[in-house]
Amino acid sequence: NLINGVPIGVKLSNGILKHLLGQEKNLDWTDLEHFDEKMFHTFKRWMDDTPTPRSETHQTYGLHFAIYDNVSKSEVLLCEHGDQIELTNENKARYVYLYTKHRLTLNVTTQLQGLQKGFWSLLPCSVVHKFLSVDNLRQALTGSDELNILYIYIYIYIYMYICD
Repeated sequence: NLINGVPIGVKLSNGILKHLLGQEKNLDWTDLEHFDEKMFHTFKRWMDDTPTPRSETHQTYGLHFAIYDNVSKSEVLLCEHGDQIELTNENKARYVYLYTKHRLTLNVTTQLQGLQKGFWSLLPCSVVHKFLSVDNLRQALTGSDELNILYIYIYIYIYMYICD
């Protein structure tokens, strides 16, 4: 476990790691890479595609701001009246953001809050984000010769006593 400096071999997506660190507002479509590789590559193609002025107004993707959610087994609107908003080059960045936010957090909010509460009971949230990045936390959980979580844990507690 993290307290004893032993990696637990858990691989979590960037979305979950950012949530644990209190950085869920920093989610973007690239966080899908380790969660849903197919959508990540789809969005990468969309975002890399530079439309011409003519295609900007005419190209649509045959989608609306609504998705089928496998968790709730129902259609979910990504925004108000999403089922009526057609996905175009003009609004694709907004769609990608809303889709990512839904997939990585909104449909599992309760579970993420429980995970975050447990994590912060081990490492205080008031200082965790000052010392751990998403990459550091990933290394701590999966194991790496480059990072020893025990040293980070000691450093955090020393910092807490100095700052109090």
